[in-house]
Amino acid sequence: MKHLNTPKKVVLPQQRLVKNSRLSVIATCLIGCIMLTSFHLTKHAGLAILGICFVCAALVFNSAFLIKLIDTVLNKEIELKSGMISIIVLLLNIPVAYVYFQLSLNVMETSGYNLLAFY
Repeated sequence: MKHLNTPKKVVLPQQRLVKNSRLSVIATCLIGCIMLTSFHLTKHAGLAILGICFVCAALVFNSAFLIKLIDTVLNKEIELKSGMISIIVLLLNIPVAYVYFQLSLNVMETSGYNLLAFY
């Protein structure tokens, strides 16, 4: 028989920050892959514009996580190893986003789409 008064595991905000930053990297990477694949399959210019907007939004969103993680590590609110792994994972996402951005621009250019024509 289980004990009814078992204490619940307490999750600190700093631990949630680490977990949420890693989930953010995974989610933005997966969404970016889906959007890039969709664009390559359909060649629809609207998807490319949406993808470029998504890359910019993901950059801002992940940068906010990065700044908060750096602050949390420097203030020693989380263990160094866990914080540094999350920081490295976030930093590794930047080149991936850049490659997606460049691929989208390259495909749009070779397909004859002009970004300025949409504005």
